[in-house]
Amino acid sequence: MFKRTLIIALLSVFSMVGVYAQGSNTTVSSITKLNEAVNNKIAAGDLHTNQVAINLMDKPFAPYESYRETVYFYYELKSGSVKLKKVIVTKDVAGRKAYIDFLYDAEGELTLYDYNHDMMNPQSDKKRCFFLKKKLINMVEKDIEFEEEDFDTHHLETGVAALNEATKYRKLFLAMEDVMINKQ
Repeated sequence: MFKRTLIIALLSVFSMVGVYAQGSNTTVSSITKLNEAVNNKIAAGDLHTNQVAINLMDKPFAPYESYRETVYFYYELKSGSVKLKKVIVTKDVAGRKAYIDFLYDAEGELTLYDYNHDMMNPQSDKKRCFFLKKKLINMVEKDIEFEEEDFDTHHLETGVAALNEATKYRKLFLAMEDVMINKQ
């Protein structure tokens, strides 16, 4: 119950943070609204959830003294069809508490990447990347919004890294889906 309350609290915080990235870009606004709708479904318990814990017993995990990662997969199951909506990753790395949020569109493609390097430190690295058809269209970093015409190599590299990371978690979900659907 505590973990669900924590996730709901985190979703609420990140939903509010998303408002500053809306600007005049209607696509970013649509993605922000989709994110809020998915967060509301999560908070209401309307989505199916799978959880994967890495290093659950908090044993030393090289190269870190302590490392724990928990991955939450939120999805809809309709007429035998599974639609991944969101993946939330929480990491406790040597006392630093990171949070990563991946929002997927109806086609299963990453549409929003939300990253907080250390939730306990207000000055920590925070990024929000908005995508449309695997293309980075907007990024907010350190409370500064960047649109496509403002991107430099750093922004593009961040976008590619976010897409790659989202793909890895999606593949993990698809492997779990295969196990769920093909139960014998």
